[in-house]
Amino acid sequence: MKFFYQFIFLFLATGFFANSALTQEQIGVASAVNKNTTDLTLEQERKLVDAGYEIIQNHTIETDGVGRAQMLLLDGTAFSVGPNSSVVLDKFIYNPETAEGSLEVTARGILRIVGGKVTKKQPALIRTNSATVGIRGGIGIVQTVGSQTNATFLYGTEMTVTPNCVDLDTFGDQCSADFATTVTEPGFSVSVEDEDSEPGEPVEVTEESLDALQEELEAPEEAPEEEAAAEETATEEETQEEETATEETSSDESAAEETTSEESATETESEAPAEIETETEVVSDDAGDSTDIEVDEGLLDSSGVTDVSSDIEPEELGTAEEFEIAIELETVEADDANEDQTGDVTEEVAETTQETTVEVAPIFQVNGGESIESISENITNETLTPLVFINPGELDYSVTISGDDAELVEFDIDTLSINLISALDYETQTSLSFTVTIESENADISEIEVLLDVTNIDEPIELTSNLLAESFAENIDLQSAILESTAIDPEGGTISFTLSGEGSENFSVDANGNISLQTELDYETTTSYDLTLTASDGVNDTLFEISFSVIDIDEPAILTANTSATSFAEDSLTGINIGTASATDPEGKTITFSLSGTGSENFSVDSSGNISLVNSLDYETATSYTLALNASDGVNTSTSELIITVDDVNEAPSLTNALAASSFAENISTGTTIATASASDPESQSITYSLSGTGSDKFAVDSAGNITLSSALDYETTTSYALTLTASDGTNSTSNTINVSVADVVELSIALASSSISLNESASSGSSVTTTSTTTDGSATVSYSLSGTGSDNFAVSSNGTITTAASLDYETTTSYSLTLTASDGTNTVTENFTVSITDINLSLSASLESAAQSEGISTGTTIATSSSSNADGTVTYSLTDADNKFSINSSTGAVTLANALDYETKTSHEFTITATDGVTTTSETFTLSVSDLKINTLAVTLANSGAALAESSSSGTSVGSSSITNPESETVSYALSGTGSSNFAVDSSGDVTTNATLDFETAKSYSLTLTATAGGNTTTDAFTVNVGNVEELESAVLRYSADYNSASRSGFSATATRGPSGSSLAAFTLEQIGTTNSTAITSVDDTTNNYVPVEINSGTALNWRYYFPVDTSGNGQFAFAPNSSALDGKYYSPLGTAVTTTIANAEFLTAGRLEGAEYWFMTTDKSAADINYQSSNGQRTYGVIGGSNSQYSYHSGRGTSTYTWQTAITTAGYTYQDCYNTNLLTCLSNAGIDLDDVGIIVVNSLGTYTFGYSNSGMADWIDGGGNFFQTMWEHSGGCCGSDQNMAQAQAIFSELGWSGLSGNSQTANRESNVTITQSVLDAITNNGGTLNYSGILNDVWNPSTTGFFDIPSVCNSLAGSTALMICDPGRTGSTGAVMGVADTNAFSNAVQASNYSIMQWFAGLSTAPATTSTYNLYEDQVTLAGEVYTDANFVSFTNSNKRVIAMTVIPLENFAASGTSNDYFIPNFVPKTLWSYGDVGHDYCLGVGNNASACNTYDNYYDFSSIALDSSDMLDTSRFNGSTNELPEGQSMWWQVLNPSGVGVGLWAQISLKDSYDGASGSTLRDDQQSLLNVVISNVDYRKNDTTRYSAGDTGLGMDGYHYWSYQGATNADNDGLGINYGTSPIECATSNDSGCFWGDNYNSSHFYSTANSNQPGGAMITSSDPYKSGSMTLGVNYNSNNDTFSTGTFNVSAVVQDVKPSSSSYADYAWLGDFRSSNFYSSSATGYSGFFSGILEFDVSGKGNSQLSSIRSSSTLATFTFDATNDDLQVVAPMTISAAPSNNYTSNWSTVDTGSMTLKFGDATNDEAKSAYISSEVFAAEIQDDGAQIDGTSGGSNNLAGVMVSYNTLDKEDSDL
Repeated sequence: MKFFYQFIFLFLATGFFANSALTQEQIGVASAVNKNTTDLTLEQERKLVDAGYEIIQNHTIETDGVGRAQMLLLDGTAFSVGPNSSVVLDKFIYNPETAEGSLEVTARGILRIVGGKVTKKQPALIRTNSATVGIRGGIGIVQTVGSQTNATFLYGTEMTVTPNCVDLDTFGDQCSADFATTVTEPGFSVSVEDEDSEPGEPVEVTEESLDALQEELEAPEEAPEEEAAAEETATEEETQEEETATEETSSDESAAEETTSEESATETESEAPAEIETETEVVSDDAGDSTDIEVDEGLLDSSGVTDVSSDIEPEELGTAEEFEIAIELETVEADDANEDQTGDVTEEVAETTQETTVEVAPIFQVNGGESIESISENITNETLTPLVFINPGELDYSVTISGDDAELVEFDIDTLSINLISALDYETQTSLSFTVTIESENADISEIEVLLDVTNIDEPIELTSNLLAESFAENIDLQSAILESTAIDPEGGTISFTLSGEGSENFSVDANGNISLQTELDYETTTSYDLTLTASDGVNDTLFEISFSVIDIDEPAILTANTSATSFAEDSLTGINIGTASATDPEGKTITFSLSGTGSENFSVDSSGNISLVNSLDYETATSYTLALNASDGVNTSTSELIITVDDVNEAPSLTNALAASSFAENISTGTTIATASASDPESQSITYSLSGTGSDKFAVDSAGNITLSSALDYETTTSYALTLTASDGTNSTSNTINVSVADVVELSIALASSSISLNESASSGSSVTTTSTTTDGSATVSYSLSGTGSDNFAVSSNGTITTAASLDYETTTSYSLTLTASDGTNTVTENFTVSITDINLSLSASLESAAQSEGISTGTTIATSSSSNADGTVTYSLTDADNKFSINSSTGAVTLANALDYETKTSHEFTITATDGVTTTSETFTLSVSDLKINTLAVTLANSGAALAESSSSGTSVGSSSITNPESETVSYALSGTGSSNFAVDSSGDVTTNATLDFETAKSYSLTLTATAGGNTTTDAFTVNVGNVEELESAVLRYSADYNSASRSGFSATATRGPSGSSLAAFTLEQIGTTNSTAITSVDDTTNNYVPVEINSGTALNWRYYFPVDTSGNGQFAFAPNSSALDGKYYSPLGTAVTTTIANAEFLTAGRLEGAEYWFMTTDKSAADINYQSSNGQRTYGVIGGSNSQYSYHSGRGTSTYTWQTAITTAGYTYQDCYNTNLLTCLSNAGIDLDDVGIIVVNSLGTYTFGYSNSGMADWIDGGGNFFQTMWEHSGGCCGSDQNMAQAQAIFSELGWSGLSGNSQTANRESNVTITQSVLDAITNNGGTLNYSGILNDVWNPSTTGFFDIPSVCNSLAGSTALMICDPGRTGSTGAVMGVADTNAFSNAVQASNYSIMQWFAGLSTAPATTSTYNLYEDQVTLAGEVYTDANFVSFTNSNKRVIAMTVIPLENFAASGTSNDYFIPNFVPKTLWSYGDVGHDYCLGVGNNASACNTYDNYYDFSSIALDSSDMLDTSRFNGSTNELPEGQSMWWQVLNPSGVGVGLWAQISLKDSYDGASGSTLRDDQQSLLNVVISNVDYRKNDTTRYSAGDTGLGMDGYHYWSYQGATNADNDGLGINYGTSPIECATSNDSGCFWGDNYNSSHFYSTANSNQPGGAMITSSDPYKSGSMTLGVNYNSNNDTFSTGTFNVSAVVQDVKPSSSSYADYAWLGDFRSSNFYSSSATGYSGFFSGILEFDVSGKGNSQLSSIRSSSTLATFTFDATNDDLQVVAPMTISAAPSNNYTSNWSTVDTGSMTLKFGDATNDEAKSAYISSEVFAAEIQDDGAQIDGTSGGSNNLAGVMVSYNTLDKEDSDL
């Protein structure tokens, strides 16, 4: 984008007032003055300043409200002084010969400076009442307003702004030298509030701000009336004086003056230079980098003053528009050429008279502008030299041109330049000279001599060409001439020719330019040619355009013909393709084909050229044909010969056949003749026959061709056969098809699955015996029957299945012989079978309980069990036991131990179990092994009563001990198993200890098994070891996704999977910042830019930044005010190629910064992304500055100003470590830094610095990749302790094996700047150097006051002198680089800007390869950052007592771009996706005390959030002793109990009335009832106490609770009432494995109400589901009774802690429960109350789309309230009567509601599920207990009732409508 800035400049040229002598103190002249400007002399005399007024050093130039002055000093410096301003020229020293000197002024008001020659080398200093502004070689504006100074840098090298508290000589006597701010880029301004304030950050100049400064510089266009009158009087007096003077003047002089005046006026109108305009451009890139405003130096000389003078009289200077110049500020670097233009600048100002009453001699001076050095021949109207006129007095002048060539030029009065008017000819004139003389009416003469070279121009070739004809026949011969040429070069040069144009390749051109034909012409291809012949002498080209046409000649057709094969068989079918012909007529005529020749009648050719066979071929008649193929266009005929060869073919035999019958019965016998065949072969070869086809295997054919049946036919299988009969002569074959039909014959057959069957006599009636397979014609019905003795005991079904029909008895009949008969009505078949009966006896089944039993089992133990089957009577069991150890139950067969076992007596026992049914007896024998009694009852007892084992516990820490029963005192061995068991050990006594340091983040618990072994026996015990987290963090960043997928709901409970569908990211990410106070987030955050740079591992910088969109000023500061300033946030990676991901304003839901408490948060509505960024810049972690202050402390290189080693180190990406004046080893050890993690060490001081490490240790560090810089010497022979530096360096170099380093006392060439050239760098790289030196190529090395040293042979001079050396790893063999310098000045805190580039290069040398990482941005990411609130903070804060803290929720805004009228705050904790009901009246703006009109501004709209987030302020409440109440109506504070020994309850409520309706006929049931009820009941406890959601080893606090809300929309007279929306959701807070619920430590020493180390928590992110907890993500659920729909959602809102005022004396971090319970509203000592319930009960009738009401009130039994002051919970029991509501306009469409009675119960006795909260008898809430009770007394199950009650006095500010 471009902005056009306008500046006012005054211009002087060389020689101004050149004839006057300067007085001693005069330093310049007033070049223009407007209105009342005065000079206060040293004698305190005030004089009026006019144009030409002498400017004297130490005088004070002052302007009033309409005054303005411009002054020009001797060196060309120009000042513009605005209205109500003054300037004292304190010091001005100027040497015209060297252009050196100094300039210092004191200014008040507004002043613009355009620096002259002095300021090129030494900055001009402008002192104000609060700062000193130094501007070197440029343009700036300095303005003071009260104590404030604002300096604007518009052009030049640099501007430095220093508050007056800084001593410019010593830098630091009164305040830090860091206060100085230097700006090197034009287009920025710097402000200083007062002399003790640090300058603000440079601010980019805008078009508006620059215009404002411009207006300040300009005087008002009209003076006040009284001033105008005074001026009019003054003018009349001056006129009278002038008239008097005129009368005294001679008549001749008068006449002369009158003539001159007229001429001057005429010339002035025509000669006044036009206004010069260029553009001012502000260029801003997309990344938001700083904007460079640069000046086009083409209009400025070296002093910044333009060469163009103003012709406007000083008294006419009323506004800037009359002589403003618009300058385009573009990115232009000052170069040497600009420096050389200083000759165009005024070098001195002529003396003028000091008194305004003395006449000032008119000024007239003319200079030649920049002329051209030469001019080409043949050119006219060229400007040769411009003239620059200095003629403020508008004197008449004449211009005369003389000399040999004067007639060739003329003076152009419009452009004020000398122009060429006649063309020159180099051959006759090689130079141009003339003299320009300008003489004014005062006889001032300026002469300008001009001498120019005339440049020769190479002239073109003279080319003559003759085209031999306008057209050429297409059949002309090759090499025919087309064109002849003649060419002459005036300079006699060699001429070459080229031919171009389409088709030019068909022709050739010879060395003389003659063109001939090289390729035949073809009219049909190209009918004409347009070519270009080019003749060139190497400089000039002469072209000749050639055009000719081609004459058509009629030609015969082009014919080709081909056969489709080399030969054709004699049996080829007629009609086949023999070949093809193709013919093309050049003229496009129609072609006709024909054939001729012997035998041509056997072939034909069609119009397309297809040749085909007409008659059959016969090899015996003709073996080939030679034909002529003709193609005719009607005039010409083309002929092609075609030869067709015929091949002889062996022919197939002939075949005939005949069937023996038309069809064949399916039952014919095999061998029957089916058909006969006969075949003959033309070649009389032997014939063979064959059959093929489906079913051909059933037939056979013999050599005579007789076909017979070879296997039986079956009509049901196949009714016909299509046989293929083939006769073959061995080469060819002939085939015929024979169709054989099969005739059906009726049939029936059966087959039994088995003809011999065996059955148990126990088979029951209906048991299967066998099955029958029947084959019959498909249409016949088959019936079955059985016969034979005993056949009545069996039955056969309709499908032939045979079963038993009665009980069988082996003792009666042992077998049956039977016959099965089957009949289809026509055929009858039979099948015989036998059924054998098997006898069945008693069966015994018994088994041992265990093959072995311990000798210690008790008598009565079951040893074996028995069962029997197939008994013929009652079964009785008996036992045979020789050892008399067992007994048996005769009825059940159970065997038990009767007498004790003893392993030592007998190791096994045998016994027999016998069973009998009176008919059969059976038995089974068993052997029982006896086990020796061994170890048992192993038990592990965990140490510390099973408490979690801290992860910091050292190896060997006791985990638990074990006990075991060992009856025989055997030796026991122990072993551990289970995942992670290697982290533990067990000794010979069974005691378990840790075997390694545990890590909570790796495993929160271990499930282990202890196994004890003795002899051959083992016993085990399983136990769990919980690992306890150790709070390791001081601060962190926690982020997670608020998105979810796969939601599942049951009633008012819902769960989901966190993140979008398909996401593989972890549930949360914890980015660790630091573990000690030194790495707290407060030490690295930037509140100005609202970003939090993350650090990890005790301060190591992670290359990531979070920018929070938080206002930093105004009423909305600390908060996200989306429509206030529309701030965007971003994720930003500064290393390498910077990566910026912007979070647009509209993508934020909420954000904030709890000022002073180290807590930041932001929630977004933004898609997930994977952001690749450079996470490491290839360096080690730390950069160190060491050194000693024994000599020059200010040379250390420390500090964050622009040109320091510290800035270079941190810019390179290192984490800076200050080891200055501290032993390096001690410094690093105290900071926990290993030397190998240090990438660069800088020692820029003199005198011994103690490294602490050995010289070999330092050498090893360099060898391993460390980069080392040291001052190794000093000027003047090594003064000031530099011999100690040299000794240190030599010792380290010696360990590295480098020799040759020593100090050198030479002093020659000191202070000479050296450019680092390519040759210097090549000398390093050509000898093996491997560093990349491109970053310092052409940098200027400024050695300052430097010494020299002798450089080791493996090192090199870096700047062409022995004052700076580099030891390149490629030459030394070390991995690290070493740079040394011979004087501290070059790289000290006063470093030259040119040297800083070398420092940056060295600091940026890599020590490791750069790495990249991927930042996984969560979908809808929630980001928290700040100090982690630890258990130690909690213990300290609560101090063994319950504390009540006050929290407020930062509201979530529904904001619209259209303005505040459409903005509103969503009720807290309601998911934004579930709220679509608009504003319900929670006016946070009015709540904090703003009036209604103020709330229409965005700033005040966020006052509530801003106050809540301001740690130096608080949201007051009048609950106790607060003076104001800053909550919105209908809302409470969140009162949360923090209980160090258990659950702490919390309570928050929001009740409002919105859009109620007073019916036209009066009040209705729904008038003035609440439209929003919003309640939170919460529990806060240690997470380790909730093992359902967390681990027993978790640290930190967690939150559990519920949020309940209901909302009813507006009602009116025309509807029957809107249904209510009901909602509930879990209340949790976002935690991680190392951070609990709360963040921040809300202590600020500046707070008037905080106590030191109070450890008050800062805030928490409240959500429906903690991303860290176990299990699924939990959601909120909303039910809309208007449409019977459920919906789910989640929320993330931040709650921040506020101070309270429980006593009248001061604010405090907390209140006591006693502060609440001492209320007099009820009896403070009561533990319970009773009362009357009355209200409306809401029914939701499914499908009705609305809610229906009934009256509800207490019966004769009142509700009881029971408070538990120990657990801070309550129960409410309310017997209620439900009755129908009175009839009204709302109830007409309702169905009948239930009536009756029921008891409502709220809260619970233990509050273990956050069901109630009892803060006091005025402040309490409880959820309804849903026990399934129904109004009619039945039990309807759960999910029947939902509701919450809250006391009205919970509200800290009631709704005025309630």
